[in-house]
Amino acid sequence: MYIHKKQRVVTPTNWPVFGTTPTLLVNAHRLHEYTTSVLLQSRGTFMFKGLLFANMDMLFTTDPLDIYHILSKNFSNYPKGDKFRRIFDALGDGILNSDGEIWAFTYT
Repeated sequence: MYIHKKQRVVTPTNWPVFGTTPTLLVNAHRLHEYTTSVLLQSRGTFMFKGLLFANMDMLFTTDPLDIYHILSKNFSNYPKGDKFRRIFDALGDGILNSDGEIWAFTYT
């Protein structure tokens, strides 16, 4: 990706109550490009802080070692939980919706 010298990519400001949500809303029309720019600037891992009262913090990563750690080595430390399972119930027990023992039995 080529970035012109005058164009600055700035990581989102973490506002006290709003988190980084305002910056994402401003860049909603080019969310993929903006997320890619932030990940490039932050060397592959970025923590999105959601609204204070919404409990929607998300970790974005492109680092293969981080992904291996989360999906294989220490999968039990990153449960999806019952709420996630209810929301994505239509997916059944597939790879995106599996958790805990179902994941260990099916995918190891």
